[in-house]
Amino acid sequence: MAMHMSLRLAWHSDGWNGHICKKPCENVYCVGQHSYPGEMIAEQRDLEFETAHSGESCGQHPCKVACVLSANAFGKETVQVKIEPPSWWEEKDADATTLTLPPYTACTWCYEAMYKNDVFS
Repeated sequence: MAMHMSLRLAWHSDGWNGHICKKPCENVYCVGQHSYPGEMIAEQRDLEFETAHSGESCGQHPCKVACVLSANAFGKETVQVKIEPPSWWEEKDADATTLTLPPYTACTWCYEAMYKNDVFS
């Protein structure tokens, strides 16, 4: 049985190849309203680190690239990402978790989470 699924990926200027963008300073579409989770990427992004390691595999830098939840959608290596608990999480002392994502993997979110409450009003 064939299945189809659409994923909304954070913008990646190099085709979600599992690498840090070649020109991270010029990639303004991965943050903010243009991508999801753009707000999280904007908060956790280390532009200085990404610039110093531009074009390198995210797999070489475990838990250092904020957009890796979707940047590895067509990547050929295993990558790791550290996920902090959301600000609304009740347990304020909850620990972050580390995910190991195999090649050709992207994470998903519920569709409603991509929009602010004012959209549904």
